[in-house]
Parts: sequence; C-alpha cells; structure tokens
Amino acid sequence: MPRTYTLRGSFPFQENEQVIVLPPERKQLWNGSFSRNWIIEDIQIVITSINQDEVMLGDDMVHLVIATRHNGALPSFSISTQVQGPTVRDNRQLWWGSMDAGNFQTLLDPENLVVEDLYVNGWYTDRGTGAIFALTQDIGYVITLREERTSLPRTILTLIKELAQDTPSEST
Repeated sequence: MPRTYTLRGSFPFQENEQVIVLPPERKQLWNGSFSRNWIIEDIQIVITSINQDEVMLGDDMVHLVIATRHNGALPSFSISTQVQGPTVRDNRQLWWGSMDAGNFQTLLDPENLVVEDLYVNGWYTDRGTGAIFALTQDIGYVITLREERTSLPRTILTLIKELAQDTPSEST
C-alpha cells in the first residue's frame, strides 16, 4: 500500500506593508533514494487570517508557486526569452495559484514528480505600480503527497528537466 504524507504550513508572509519578497521556504522530502519519490496528489489553500489594514486581496494579484528548485520559486515576470516567475514554461514548478478580489485559480501539473525537495513561495503584484511585494496575510496550504516507486530513467529525466531550466537562455 502506498504511503501518503501531508505537509501543512503557510506561504512566506510578513504583516508589514511593502516588504521585499521573502525567500522560498524549503520543505525537505529527499529520502536518499532515487527510486522512492513523491507525487503531489492535492493542494488545498486557505486564507487563515486577514490583515485588516492591508488590501492585498483586493485588486492586487496574489501569486503562489510550489517548485522543486529554489530558483523556480523566485518572483519575477516571465518574458519571451527568459523563464522567470510563475509560468507553466518552468519545469521546476509543479503548482501555480493566483487570486485577486474576484478570482482564484490553481493548476497542478498532472505529471508532477518530486525527487528531492519542494520550495514554497508567494507574493503579490501591486495593481497600480506593478511592483512585487511580500505577502502580508497568512495563506495556508495543505499538500498531500503519495510515495511512488519510479524507474531510474524517469527519475533522471525529471532531474535533467529541472536542472536544464536553470540554463541561461541565449538572446538572438
């Protein structure tokens, strides 16, 4: 019977307004085996507190990301020649969430595989200026993982895809 594991926590946040984005939080899952890895089955999000002095969940856009590498969970804006910030073109990212006052979207990569660790991060983009700031409210998560035995070629391919994403792109 496959083993399941649940991670609970919050995306990095500070209660102060307009703080520089916090670094991604590392969730250690590496068990020393390349054949016993994790599949993310489900991710649930809950806003566990509301900072009454902050309008972060108003018209501003909140970005949440779960990645398999530190660099995959850093804030930025993706452009055509570079893979940065939350984008489905980033092989290091497994889950994306975004929300504003009227919308909440999430997407989990259906072919996700976690060989080593997870990195969790979040930030918001100010609607008026486009500036990126740290979350100012506690947004909690519950991640359900299932252990899966994987072949060595599948594990190696997953690691190559993750690491190749860090290769700087050449401008043409």
